[in-house]
Amino acid sequence: MHKNAVATVGTDGLVDNTIINLTAGPGPAAPPVNPGDARQTRTAVGIDAMLSTLDVSNKNLVGITRDLREITGKLNGSKALWDLLNDQTLASSVHQSMETLQHNFLLRGYFWRQEKKKAQALGKQGDAHIPNPAAR
Repeated sequence: MHKNAVATVGTDGLVDNTIINLTAGPGPAAPPVNPGDARQTRTAVGIDAMLSTLDVSNKNLVGITRDLREITGKLNGSKALWDLLNDQTLASSVHQSMETLQHNFLLRGYFWRQEKKKAQALGKQGDAHIPNPAAR
């Protein structure tokens, strides 16, 4: 064993047998240890700390699963929601309403600015690609 070795007290698996792990230190090989030399140590993560973390994660997961079960139960039991989702004319009506709003005198400037922002985010330069509806 060399002088730059680091000792860590740990456990061997889940049976909690205590062992000493020796790790080579950084850099070139150091001279060998002499009797009575002290070693650098590191605190190892204990099995209790790991199990405690897993316990907290498990409790969080149980809560999330319970919430998801409740939400999906409500969604599955909602006749109104399924009727709405299965309504074939709804999407067409919403699309037609949005088209009408985009050409409305009071709102077309808003929609033009949104398109301009989207184009800038995609890396397009200038306003040539998106004509200003107010200029008509």
